[in-house]
Amino acid sequence: KQWLKDGLTNSSATWKIIVSTINANVDARPGNIDHWGSFTTEADEMKNFLIENGLDDSTVMISGDLHTGGAVDSGCNNRWGITELGTPHTNLGSGNDNQIGTWSVGATLGTIDAAAEPGKGPGGYGLVKITPNGLTLEAKDANGDTRH
Repeated sequence: KQWLKDGLTNSSATWKIIVSTINANVDARPGNIDHWGSFTTEADEMKNFLIENGLDDSTVMISGDLHTGGAVDSGCNNRWGITELGTPHTNLGSGNDNQIGTWSVGATLGTIDAAAEPGKGPGGYGLVKITPNGLTLEAKDANGDTRH
């Protein structure tokens, strides 16, 4: 944990990007241990650390393992209190249609929502755009169209 804290505080980068194999949405996947809800002590510690060091507005999370068509949250539903891109799955024939949590910008369920998008399928990818003026996180469908 300390290496992450040191890396964040010592970085001169405008944007700090944390890649997590699990999502940090407060309502996602109850009863499943594959999310930051199973590590609330550590998540609370990191949230407090980011706030205390003034890093909460310049740090974002890119997460996986939600098994959906992608989701984006401004930070109000993230256990660390930071903006999060839940990347779409890339290779599942179907996906998670249950308990994906609340995502302030939007979310696409694994198969139900994606079925309403003929020819696009449930998968996709995440895109991070960094410019001198800001950072944008996007969940894309398999054809490259922006979902969120």
